[in-house]
Amino acid sequence: LAAVKESGLYGYIDTTGKMVIRPRFERAWDFSEGLAVVEMGGLSGFIDKTGKLVIPPKYTPAMPFSEGLAPARTDSLFGYIDRAGRMVIKPRFTEPKIFRNGIALVKQAGRWCYIDRKGKILFQTK
Repeated sequence: LAAVKESGLYGYIDTTGKMVIRPRFERAWDFSEGLAVVEMGGLSGFIDKTGKLVIPPKYTPAMPFSEGLAPARTDSLFGYIDRAGRMVIKPRFTEPKIFRNGIALVKQAGRWCYIDRKGKILFQTK
């Protein structure tokens, strides 16, 4: 599915160009791991490929899923949520990146470091 803008709102079309998720989002991103970040009321949440809101919009913002986790900001810090919308790595990062090969680059207290999927700092960059 691909995000398209129609009459000021985003929806999704399939490969034939048929609108399969009606335009109702302020912003919309590509699907990753079966879910897509969408914005409603200035907040980010996630939909599945049927257009069902599976993680309510409550993040400012959220990023796509990678390896089952997605960076999501609440208040001023980012943590990571799972596909059920549970915050599994508590918010403590100012800049998160997506997970690759089981690790993610994050910025915490002004320093870049790598974390594992449980949020444990593996090492800091120089």
